[in-house]
Amino acid sequence: MISANTLFHFTKKQYLLNILEGCAFNPRYCFEDIATKDISLNTEPDLGVPMVCFCDIPLSQIKEHINTYGSYGIGLTKKWGMANGLSPLQYTYYNSITAKTFQEKRGLIDSLQKSITLKEMYILRDLYLYTHLFLKPYEGRIFRNGVYSPEIIKFYDEKEWRYIPDIRSFLPLNLHAVVDYKDFAKDPKIFDNAHDLLAKNCSLKFQIKDISYLILESENEIEFFLNKIDELFVGKFDMNDINKLKTRIITKTQINNDL
Repeated sequence: MISANTLFHFTKKQYLLNILEGCAFNPRYCFEDIATKDISLNTEPDLGVPMVCFCDIPLSQIKEHINTYGSYGIGLTKKWGMANGLSPLQYTYYNSITAKTFQEKRGLIDSLQKSITLKEMYILRDLYLYTHLFLKPYEGRIFRNGVYSPEIIKFYDEKEWRYIPDIRSFLPLNLHAVVDYKDFAKDPKIFDNAHDLLAKNCSLKFQIKDISYLILESENEIEFFLNKIDELFVGKFDMNDINKLKTRIITKTQINNDL
């Protein structure tokens, strides 16, 4: 099997607790390289996009992904993901037919400036941009904590699905569909307000019955999470769904040793 019925999101322990507490994922600006350009000489990412990322990798093949992106995870049904507009990415590389086609589309839109209204131009640019945000380089380096990883990662193997809020809703919120990394590097705190607005207006919600797996780092944490599930969900959700969720906990150790 090269695809799963579950979409996995990997993170740190506290972020997993936050996700469970709110039964929601809150988009944040993640920085990456533009897929249609030559990124081999990039010293910093090109732009930041508000998103939540998932991978469509079978549990039996997910070891390397866990080691790269975090020892804690939550898996939700693909049915839930499709009902909420998540989309698989299209992977490409500089000078590919896909990349050239996107560049030609942008050139065509710019050439229409004098023949359409300003409103129509904004609509076309937004539609182009929104589609472009679901492109990712076939391979590249991960940018984390202000530096690129030394090794080249084949992003194509991650089979990423992405949630990006509809950027047409951003204008009244005074949010930007993309941001420049240079602005973030100057003062990361200037994005705190944007992240608060995204959490308040653009969160990606779920019910506990949508959860297929909870992945923890070790067995020592199972009891804590069982108690946390009771604390968060008893009285809010059906007890049958709560008890089912408790059976869906697995650990990184189990995955590494048994799958």
